[in-house]
Amino acid sequence: MSASDLAAVTGLPEAEAQMYMEMAANDLEQAVALYFSMAGDNQMNDIPPPAPCSSAPDSPLTEALSILFGPSPSLSSLPIAWTDQPIAFSDPTFVKGIPQLKNGPCGVLAAVNALFVATDSTDLYSLLLECVTRCRPTPASPLLLATFPDDSLSSFTTVPFPATGGEASVVSYLTTRPLGLLMFVLSLIATRTPALVRQEAPLPGDTFQPLIFGPFSLCGTELINLILFGNATPSVSAYDHRTNAKVTPTPTPVGMLSYDSSRDKLPLADHFLNPTTDTYILHGGDHFTFMFKDSDSDSWMHYNGLPPNRKLTLCELNNATDAPPVAPAVHKATTYRQEIGEIESIVQAHPDDKAMPWRMRRFELCLVNEAIALEDAATPQRPADVAAPPKFVLETTPTQEARWRCVGCYSTRYKTMCFGENPPGCVVCKFCGAPPLNNHTIYVAFSDLPLATKRRIDAQESKVLTTLRTRWSAVEVEVAGKEMGSVEGCEAPVF
Repeated sequence: MSASDLAAVTGLPEAEAQMYMEMAANDLEQAVALYFSMAGDNQMNDIPPPAPCSSAPDSPLTEALSILFGPSPSLSSLPIAWTDQPIAFSDPTFVKGIPQLKNGPCGVLAAVNALFVATDSTDLYSLLLECVTRCRPTPASPLLLATFPDDSLSSFTTVPFPATGGEASVVSYLTTRPLGLLMFVLSLIATRTPALVRQEAPLPGDTFQPLIFGPFSLCGTELINLILFGNATPSVSAYDHRTNAKVTPTPTPVGMLSYDSSRDKLPLADHFLNPTTDTYILHGGDHFTFMFKDSDSDSWMHYNGLPPNRKLTLCELNNATDAPPVAPAVHKATTYRQEIGEIESIVQAHPDDKAMPWRMRRFELCLVNEAIALEDAATPQRPADVAAPPKFVLETTPTQEARWRCVGCYSTRYKTMCFGENPPGCVVCKFCGAPPLNNHTIYVAFSDLPLATKRRIDAQESKVLTTLRTRWSAVEVEVAGKEMGSVEGCEAPVF
């Protein structure tokens, strides 16, 4: 992968993209994640306020635009990712795939595309009409369609969504005109009513924020929920974001699996883990794709519509036999007090092994020592019915030919920025003077690690595995007969 690939994904100037590629050791996925982490909070603060649009201030469509892009949006400066994106099934490699032209509207496209596949639909009009109908506050509320005469953003309005007679023109506009996706999203908000969307969208304690945000004009889960369920709540977890009560499952043909759910240890709503069809939107942390089970081959297909990784990938999901997990009635903490000898952190792969598939490597481990255990004493103790992780016993001194880290220094690295690495044969830590006795990191082969630690390494190496394991706890992924992490050359699905 090159800087030009990163520039294509993010819209960065190529020179700036090259800087991020260098920081990420030329790993495109890491470079994208790095840029998101560094730039995600900079919501174009240096851009002067745009001139307001010319439509009447009380127009439902004007209000819908402000909900998407912020107050008084300038029609001439709306993100091109949203104004140049039709809902067109035009990917030559996948007849039901919607190619995403630029980074930004991935969540909406994944939801529409997944619904289209899940319902085995050949009628786009009926599918989109169902989405708009779900958004009505009451059965008597009007269904509204956003229109842009002559593809002009300077003149726009809403009209009743045609129930009969206008199907062909609606489909033609959505699939062939660059404003097709924006027309659909605005229709959902106008039908739901801007006032109700503003009421539903904020998280507890938050003021309303635009639904499309940040330097890449990304959308959150509000628009996905609007498509799937007809409401704009931002929460996809098993617990109501206002009351913390467990959410009542709502049947849906399309589920959702999220990398963030695994990382945050907050389960997704039961209906997302148990959809009525084998179709799932996948959230990899900074991009939405989708996966579905092919009825002809019984294999799974993963589709990513965004270049440079635009691709339909055939996957075999092994060990995907678990019943859907059910979230407990009350969310319970799963972090327990650490004990001496447990693995405190995974430092790195052995430098000599980094070219190998990750499951063939040795890993440097920092173990919990007495000082770490004492510092963690306020954390709840592990209940008797929850199995404790395996413990390791340190040798008196590290292997003579290996570099080692002082656990005392490494465990406080975020305060001191000292990572405690010592050369082979060093008899005391060169930073703090402590002897290595019961105070040094060790190397352990992946095959000899506890299962939970293997899962932690899998999570570091593969968003795909981690995301899928929020639904199937022991799933393994094969592509072209090669198991991810175990065989060199396995081309995993890319989020």
